[in-house]
Amino acid sequence: MQYNSIPNYFSRLQNRTLIIFFASALLFLVLFYLLMTGILKPVMSMDEGAFIVYVVVAAAFIDGLTSFFLVRIILAKSINKPSLGERMDVYAKLSVFRSLVIASGSFMLMLALYLSNWPWLLMIYSVYLLFYLLSWPSRSRLSAELKLKPSEKEVVMAS
Repeated sequence: MQYNSIPNYFSRLQNRTLIIFFASALLFLVLFYLLMTGILKPVMSMDEGAFIVYVVVAAAFIDGLTSFFLVRIILAKSINKPSLGERMDVYAKLSVFRSLVIASGSFMLMLALYLSNWPWLLMIYSVYLLFYLLSWPSRSRLSAELKLKPSEKEVVMAS
């Protein structure tokens, strides 16, 4: 990712994350609207596919949790790089990757909604959106996840 300054870096990174977030949320809400208005019909009733819906919802939450652990493992390998710019590049790529993995869990919840048309999935989805909040790329999160030295933290925070 090309950037001219630290504020430009965070602006671009947050914009990319925001696009992924809004795309997945908008698709979920459109599907929810289509099912609630009766334009689309669910594939099965909740009685028939309850187990399948529970498994898909559990898989979505496991997907979201796994994204945090994967990013943490990969970041642990990049912490040893001497340049702050190189580490920030790796962080940007992994932050977008984490958002995409969380979006894939969002698509799993869309699948569960399409299968069953269970209205409570809207609440489950709103809880799932907390993963985006917890993974939102910010200066403090970058400092914590990259374990920046005080001088590097000052450069990131001061800009």
